[in-house]
Amino acid sequence: METINIKITGMTCEHCTNFVKTTVDELEGVTTCVVSLENNMATVSYDATKITENQIVEAVDETHFAVVR
Repeated sequence: METINIKITGMTCEHCTNFVKTTVDELEGVTTCVVSLENNMATVSYDATKITENQIVEAVDETHFAVVR
């Protein structure tokens, strides 16, 4: 099991965090996703044999919130 922390900007409310969480949770290989509005961060645990960090980051990018790299 691997974990990645993704810094995200543009989230302003609980709806935003729920949208990011739901999007990431639906990815095959993701086991948990916790999104913090306060920290502007998503912490994702995943199975590296099923999904890559890059695929997770791309999914967050597709939510139209900015990933800080």
